[in-house]
Amino acid sequence: MRRVLLSLLLSWPLLSAAAPPAAETPLRLVILSDFNGSYGSLTYPAALTRAVQRTVEEWKPDAVLSAGDLIAGQKASLSDSTMRAMWASFDRDVYGPLQRAGIPFGFTLGNHDASLARDRREAARYWKARPRPWSLSSALLFPSNTASRWEKDGSSWRLWMPAVLR
Repeated sequence: MRRVLLSLLLSWPLLSAAAPPAAETPLRLVILSDFNGSYGSLTYPAALTRAVQRTVEEWKPDAVLSAGDLIAGQKASLSDSTMRAMWASFDRDVYGPLQRAGIPFGFTLGNHDASLARDRREAARYWKARPRPWSLSSALLFPSNTASRWEKDGSSWRLWMPAVLR
């Protein structure tokens, strides 16, 4: 019996290290995505306004994440000024309230935010002027519909992806 107790006492540091950690405060996230309106729209749905308000006033998450389509770009006939006005609307209705509440916003650009070179340029202009709540040392983010621009058999996609990931 003594040997068993002694073995248990001597191995306790190893056993306790393998034990699951004490419960930590859970990470609270809100996901808001694909809330753009029709091409060139400078307004957002009332449901988004309510969601942002509840996020700031009630839910108070650790961060808000978005998979894109923050604005309603992706149409070549939209002017640069319309693109800037859409980003200003996003700032007023979404990003601004979150920033004032101290809630970090993590995102990737969607097809309506970054399909055209002009869209990417205007997105870069907007985001370069904003503080970043966190940074990634390396990440590959691209709109999920990018594959639709490649050959139907996916051959170009299969060649492009490994080259990018090197």
